[in-house]
Amino acid sequence: MTGSSTVSTAALVLGVVGSLLAVASLSWQIATFKMSGSRIKVKLKIAGIGPTGILTGPVDSNWCENLQRYAVLGYTPCLAIEARNVGRLGVDIIRCKALFSNG
Repeated sequence: MTGSSTVSTAALVLGVVGSLLAVASLSWQIATFKMSGSRIKVKLKIAGIGPTGILTGPVDSNWCENLQRYAVLGYTPCLAIEARNVGRLGVDIIRCKALFSNG
């Protein structure tokens, strides 16, 4: 009887280890699939376009004052987008669009 019990215990341990490895493998496959394409992180910024270049700044609590400062310095206030690719594949940005709540 003890020989049969040892085999059953070994089979149980082998089954548990195999199941854990299968779950780990599936999790790794899902993670690499999610990371494999091109993934873009986008950040909205305020900007000013002028004769000597472009000024950019963060959109924070005093963004309106910063845009007014840009205008005083002779820059045309506008919005800017900072886009970075954090995926593995290359990406081409063809266009961007801003939609406001007032249409």
